[in-house]
Amino acid sequence: MICLASITAWLHKYGPLAYGAVGLGTYLLIMLGYMLYGIAKKSVAASRLVDERWKTGTINPLEGNFSRQRIKLSDFFSPFYVPIRAARFQGCELLGPSNVFLAGCNMVHCIFDGCQTVIVAKDKKIIGVTAFINCIFERCGFFNVTIYMTKEQYISSRQQIGAGIDMISERDISDL
Repeated sequence: MICLASITAWLHKYGPLAYGAVGLGTYLLIMLGYMLYGIAKKSVAASRLVDERWKTGTINPLEGNFSRQRIKLSDFFSPFYVPIRAARFQGCELLGPSNVFLAGCNMVHCIFDGCQTVIVAKDKKIIGVTAFINCIFERCGFFNVTIYMTKEQYISSRQQIGAGIDMISERDISDL
C-alpha cells in the first residue's frame, strides 16, 4: 500500500480512505480472478468426466458374460430383432439412449438413472427395441434407457426396479 501511495500522487489527495479502497479493490479483483479460474477448472473437469463416462470399450454382443464394463446398449441392437438371451451382466454400466424390452430378466441391486418405463400390451410385437430375454443383471447401472414392459412384468418387477424409473405411458391400458 505504501509503495502504491508513493507511486500515485493523485491517491494522496483523497487520504487514507483511498488507500483502503485501493487495497480492498485489489483484493476483490484477485479473488474474482481465483473464482473464475476455479469455475473454469471445475467446468473442464466435469466435461472430461462426462466424456470418459460415455466412452465404451469394444464388446462382442454375442458373448454371454459381461463383467465390470461400460456398455452402450445400442451395440446390442439387431436390425433383425434377434434378442439377447440368457446373458449375465455383473457390475456393468449400461448406457443409452436406448429402447429395451426386458422379458423374464432378473435384476439384482440395479440402479436406474434417467430411465423411463412404457407399458405395452402383451400380445403386441414391439419394433425398434433391443430385447433381453432371461438375462441376469447384478449391480448394474442403467443410464438414459427407456424400458418397455407389459403390465404384468411391471407389477412383478416393481420391487426389483424400485422408484428409480418414471412411467411415461398411460397407467390404465385396459381402456384402449
